[in-house]
Amino acid sequence: MGVHYHDHDHPHHHGGSGHRRREGVQEDEDDKLLRHYTGKEIMLRALKYIKPYRAQFFVVLLIMIINAFVRVYPVVILKDAVGLADDIAEVIGAGGTASAEQRATLYALGAQLLLFYLLSWVLTTTNAYFQGYISLHTTFDLRQEVFIKLQALSFRYYDKRKAGKIMSNVLSDVETIHTLLTSGFPTLLGDLLSIVYIMYLLIVYSWQMTLITFLVGPLFFLVTEIVSKRARKIYDKSRETIAEVYTKLEQGVSGMKTTMAFTREEQSAQEFDVANRANMQTHIEAGKLMAKVGPIFQTIGFSVLALIFIAAFFFLRDAGGFELDTFLAYILLVLQFYGPIQQLANFYNQIQAAFAGGTRIFTTLDEEVEIKNKPGAVADHVINGRVEFKNVYFNYEENVPVLKNISVTAPAKTSLAIVGYTGAGKTTFINLLCRFYDVKEGSILVDDIDIRNMTLECLRKQLGIVLQHPFLFTDTVMENIRYGSNATEEEVIAVSKQIGAHEFIMSLEKGYQTSVRERGLVLSQGQRQLISFARALLVNPKILILDEATSSLDSYSEMLLQKAIEEITKNRTSIIIAHRLSTIRNADKIMVIDKGEIVEFGNHDDLMEKDGLYAKLYKLQFKELQLAKKPDE
Repeated sequence: MGVHYHDHDHPHHHGGSGHRRREGVQEDEDDKLLRHYTGKEIMLRALKYIKPYRAQFFVVLLIMIINAFVRVYPVVILKDAVGLADDIAEVIGAGGTASAEQRATLYALGAQLLLFYLLSWVLTTTNAYFQGYISLHTTFDLRQEVFIKLQALSFRYYDKRKAGKIMSNVLSDVETIHTLLTSGFPTLLGDLLSIVYIMYLLIVYSWQMTLITFLVGPLFFLVTEIVSKRARKIYDKSRETIAEVYTKLEQGVSGMKTTMAFTREEQSAQEFDVANRANMQTHIEAGKLMAKVGPIFQTIGFSVLALIFIAAFFFLRDAGGFELDTFLAYILLVLQFYGPIQQLANFYNQIQAAFAGGTRIFTTLDEEVEIKNKPGAVADHVINGRVEFKNVYFNYEENVPVLKNISVTAPAKTSLAIVGYTGAGKTTFINLLCRFYDVKEGSILVDDIDIRNMTLECLRKQLGIVLQHPFLFTDTVMENIRYGSNATEEEVIAVSKQIGAHEFIMSLEKGYQTSVRERGLVLSQGQRQLISFARALLVNPKILILDEATSSLDSYSEMLLQKAIEEITKNRTSIIIAHRLSTIRNADKIMVIDKGEIVEFGNHDDLMEKDGLYAKLYKLQFKELQLAKKPDE
C-alpha cells in the first residue's frame, strides 16, 4: 500500500513550532529560492520540449521560411506591374496601343499576385494548425513533468512555498512556455528572414537610399533594449502577483469554514482584493509600456519615410536613378521592413512573460530531490515490523532542534504510543519513519535495515497512516476506501464492517456509491475518519501509524473503532500518537517526549507509578473528563 498521509488541513503537520515562518518572511524566502536563467538559457531549454514533435516543428519552420519569401515577393510583382503599366501608359499617351505581349504579361503578373496571396493564406492556416498542435502537446508534457517532479520533492520543499504559488507554477507559468515554442522562436525566425530578404531588395533597388534609411535604425535597437529590461521586470512581477492571487484563492476556498466561523468574510475579500488589484496594476503597467512602444516605433517609421521622400526628391530623382516603380516598391518594402520589427516588439510582452514563467518552472524542475532511492537499495524486503531509532537528531531550521538524541525500539508486532505536549516532536517522529524527511544524525532501522537503504516504495507500501484530519477525494465512498489498493467490493465492505463504518455508509443516499464532495464535506468528521481508517486497514500494512486518529470521533464511534484497533494491532507493529490518553492504556510501551527528548518510557502502570509527566497529563485529562460529565449528572 502507499502511505496514507492525507492531512489536508495541516499538510506539513510538524512537531516543532520553530520551523514555522511569518508570511512576510516566507515571501522573501520564496523569492530567494528562484534561480537566475538568461533568456537564451530559457529559450534553448524550452526548445528541448520540441524534440518529440520535431517533424511538426520542422514543418512550422519550413512554412516560416517559405512565408518570409511569399509575403515580401508580391512587392517585386507589383514593381514589375507598375513599371509595365507605366510603359503602356506612355505608349497609349503617344497614340499607340498596348501590344498583346504587354497585356499577357500584365495579366500574368496579376495572376501571380493572386496566387501568392492564396499561397500565403494556405501557409498561414497550415502553420496555425501545426503551431496549435505543438503548443497543446508541449504544454501537456511540461505540465506533466512539473507535476511528477512535485510528487518526488520532499516535504521540505513544500515547507518553503505556498500552495497558491505551486498551483501558479503548474497552471499559469507552464502556459507561458508554449509562447516561446510556438509564437516566439518560429515567428522570430520568420521575421528575421523577411528582414534579411527586404534588406537585400532595398540594397538592390538603391544602396544610397538604404544607407540613408538605416541612419534611423539604431533608434530601434535602443528602444528595444529599454523595453526589454523594463518588460522583464514587469513580467517577473506579474508572475509573483498572479501566484499571490492563486494563494489567496486556494486559502479562501479550503479555509471557508474557518473564515465563516470567525466572520472574516469581509477581511478575506479585502485580502483577495489587494492581491487581485496588484495583479491588475501589473498588467496595466505592462499595457502602458506596450502602448508607449507602438507610437515610438510609428514615429521612427514615419521619420524614415520622411527621409526617403526628402532624399528621393532632392538627390536621386534628379539623377534619374529612381523610377516610379522602384520608388513605390521601395516605400512598400520600407513599410514591410519595420512591420516585422514592430511585430517582434509586440511579442516582447509574451516573450518576457514566458521568461518570467520559465524561471519559476525550471527552478522547480532543477530542484534537488532530497529524499530518493540509493543505488542498490533493498526493493523486495517483506517487513516484519521491528522499528528502532538510534541517536536520532532532526531540525527543520538550522539551530532549532526538534528531536534530540532519540533512541527507542519497538519490537515487531508490538504497540508503541507516543505522548507529549503539542509541539514536542511527536508527528516529526512519524515523518522521519516514513522518510518524508531524512534524519540529520543517527539512523532509523526497520528490521535492522536502515530505511535509507530501502527503496521508498518498499518502505511506504508497507506502512499505513491514519491522521487526525484525513483527506477524502471527490469520488465515491467505495473508491475512497480502496484508494491505493485493488480490493474488491466485498473486501471493502468487510473492512468497513470490522471498524463499524458499514452502518453509516449504508444510511447514505447511495450507500458505498455515494459521491463524496471535495475534502469529504458531505460527511461528518467522525465519518471521514472511519473511511480513512478503513482505507489504511484494507491493504493490511506491516506497520500501522495512528496520528491522533480517534480524537475527532464521537464517543460511540471511538468505542467501535477502539475495539477494531485492539484486534488489528495484535499481529502488526503499531505506532500510536494519542490525544486521549485513555485510548493507549493497553499499549505495550509508552514513550513520553518533551521538547524533542524522551523523558519517560514504560507501560501505563509503570508511568503512573513513576508519577512524572505522563501521570500529570493523564490525571489532568481525567479531571477534565469528570468536569465535562458533571452537568449531565
